[in-house]
Amino acid sequence: MKRLIFNWKAQNAHGLHSPLIFTLYTEVINPCYQEKGDFGIRLYQELSKFFQTYKLSTVEVIKIEDSIDLANSSALFVVPNIRSQAGQKAWKEVIKAPQVIFSVELYELGLLFMFPKAPKQHFILKKS
Repeated sequence: MKRLIFNWKAQNAHGLHSPLIFTLYTEVINPCYQEKGDFGIRLYQELSKFFQTYKLSTVEVIKIEDSIDLANSSALFVVPNIRSQAGQKAWKEVIKAPQVIFSVELYELGLLFMFPKAPKQHFILKKS
């Protein structure tokens, strides 16, 4: 049932108005969805490669229950297990933080971006 509700709310590349998130979805996220194997590991590797051009200081995997250094304005955090009961509550709280500019919710995990010169947006993306 959770997956059905997620898919109803989520979107794919059509309708994404952020150039960064559109490019991220079409060049990294969706190709990782299409390959077989562990989605989280593949996504982390591809995100690290993709964001070398954006000069992010870190692409870091964190647990949502851990403290997050929201002061790092050039970081991308990959957050697994946002669908667990505790994870959903913590995820909803952390995306409200003013330092989190882009949050991307995938069913399996979430992405938190700290880009200080962009408007705050939240995206829910699914496999196309």
